[in-house]
Parts: sequence; C-alpha cells; structure tokens
Amino acid sequence: MAPHLEGFALAYADFATQYLRAAKFIPSDDSHLFFPRLQLWGQSIELALKAYLWSRGKDPGHGHDLSHFTAEAQTLGLQLTTDELSSIIQKVNEAYFERPSGERFMSRYPRLHGSAWVTPGFPAVAALVESILQQAAR
Repeated sequence: MAPHLEGFALAYADFATQYLRAAKFIPSDDSHLFFPRLQLWGQSIELALKAYLWSRGKDPGHGHDLSHFTAEAQTLGLQLTTDELSSIIQKVNEAYFERPSGERFMSRYPRLHGSAWVTPGFPAVAALVESILQQAAR
C-alpha cells in the first residue's frame, strides 16, 4: 500500500478508537444520553469502515451511510457475520444516518415525535469496530 494511503488508514483507525472510547464513558442505563451514545457509536463504526477502505487503497469519499460503506468494504474482502450486519450496522445506521421512513440523522437533531429504538449494547459495537480495524491492519 502507498505510504499516504497507509497514513489515512491509520488516522481513521485512531479516530474510530477515540470515538469508541468516548462512548464507553456513557452509562448504558442513562436514557438522557441515549442519542449521544448512538452518535458516538455511528461515528466510530463509520471511521472504522473508512479505515478499512483506505487500507485497501480505496478513497471512501464523504458521507455517513454505514450500509454503503459496509457494502463497499465487503467487496474488498471485509468479513462480517449476519448478526453484525443486521443487529449492529443496520440498527445503528437507522439512528446515525437514515431510517427506512426516510428520516435522517435521528441521533443528531431533535424530533417532535418519539421513536422506539432497539440497539445493540456497547460490547457488541466495540467488538464490531475492533473486528473491522483488525481486518484493516492485515
């Protein structure tokens, strides 16, 4: 890999780890910090996926769609379990980027109506990010 691409991959991996570490400080039972936690998880997953893409020589460009970056990374060899795809990436992406209804950025901006959320726990998100970053390092 070209040195500048490796530098981008390492920088994105470092940022992914920082956001994941920040999310760890939010207690899982603190409902008042639910959306900030989702935002940090989404940012961490996004940066990990972009680190993987950079590690394979592909500029991920801009955007926040975790499903898109996941599909791109899988075409370049990223291996994820069905559970990681459906239970983590899909659910976090609905709050972080876009819901099936077309509502976007639910974890960033307030809404006038409530929504029901089922999210993975921190250990599952941490394991996913670590798996992506380990695969990026190969």
